[in-house]
Amino acid sequence: MYLGLVVVDGFGLDIHRLLTTTKTIFMFLIHSINLEMEKIEQHKKVAEIKGTYEQIALAYNRVRSKPWRECLEFIKTFDCSGWILDIGCGSGRHSLASALQGHQTVGIDFSKNMLKIAHQKLKSASPSNFHPVLADASQLPFKSDLFTHILYIATLHNLPSRSLRIRSLNEIRRVMKPGGKCLISVWKRLQSRFLSQVITTYLRKIIGMKEDFEVSVPWKINDSLVYRYFYLYSAKQLKKDINEAGMNILSFSKAKIGAHVLSDNYFVTVTKNPGREMSDII
Repeated sequence: MYLGLVVVDGFGLDIHRLLTTTKTIFMFLIHSINLEMEKIEQHKKVAEIKGTYEQIALAYNRVRSKPWRECLEFIKTFDCSGWILDIGCGSGRHSLASALQGHQTVGIDFSKNMLKIAHQKLKSASPSNFHPVLADASQLPFKSDLFTHILYIATLHNLPSRSLRIRSLNEIRRVMKPGGKCLISVWKRLQSRFLSQVITTYLRKIIGMKEDFEVSVPWKINDSLVYRYFYLYSAKQLKKDINEAGMNILSFSKAKIGAHVLSDNYFVTVTKNPGREMSDII
């Protein structure tokens, strides 16, 4: 008598091994299905976010036309011989500031309407210096080691999953020249505007609920509301994501952009980590 063994056509088949193999295949299939569902959900969220910015482009330009002081200070450090990239350039407020300083500036955005406004705005001001490109922040259509300086302002926090945010940071590292610098800004988690919501999320996470620090911010257009997605970064999480993408932090600061009490934005200047290759990161 052979325990755990069944004879089929003269061959011994280990039932335990068969069950283990079947379980492994089943788990692999479930994992693959989950990954595919996550991708579908990501694409859906990105499409919704893109649709929102297509709708609000004109109104956004009217109230978001002034460049931020932190960005202007960063632009002053640019070398005129290098190419500049403005990721999530929107209607071009920072691209314009860069181009007017004589820098060859590429502005990318996933919103056609935003890019149209940026192009019209910069066409009259500095036509040969600005190059608009319709593209996704997580899939930059450029060769590696191209840009000396990169502006990534108020965009990283609009990507609706950590995997997309990490992929986007990896792309920054890839297209940035060795010794180049990138200025990143994101919304800060602990700010007055979302304090109660953030505390509630912390409490729910403590008791095991799967929630993240995401908010939907309304924008009124005509007689209706559309909602913009934001991920609220903690300093720890932002530093972790930057490190995971193989970049070093040169400076890290807080700023009040739209707030009066608590700071509401983080500004981080990063550069490539020369000791890490993309193959070590991906």
